[in-house]
Amino acid sequence: MNIADSVIAGNESFGGGGVINGGIMNIGSSVIESNTANTTGSGYSLGGGGILNGGVLMMRDTTVRLNEATVKGGGIALTLPQGSGLVLLVRDSHIEDNSATAGGGIWVESGLAWLPGTVLIGNSPDDCLRESGLVWPRCH
Repeated sequence: MNIADSVIAGNESFGGGGVINGGIMNIGSSVIESNTANTTGSGYSLGGGGILNGGVLMMRDTTVRLNEATVKGGGIALTLPQGSGLVLLVRDSHIEDNSATAGGGIWVESGLAWLPGTVLIGNSPDDCLRESGLVWPRCH
């Protein structure tokens, strides 16, 4: 799937408030803002206020901002129950002012995240949290 020159805003879900990817996706020259990943009545949430990536996501010249997750990954969550085959490439983009309990900007539970030319700033409580997998440039 390809998303280009778009604004995805004001959505709510228990995971991937703005975008959910379980395959191969390209996002270019877009804004993903003010989306929320809430918990269900039983307290369950996958995270990813702006984007929940459970596949291969390539993003360029895109801003992910002002998204919120009640768990992890306010801007972007890179997670999959099986934990293999996950790829996130974010090039020349901004991930800013997102919030979550951890991984306010990006939460990498597993997989590979490559962030060349990407600015992570103002995310709460942190810009990037890596639990396993590989992130370049490095995050916690």
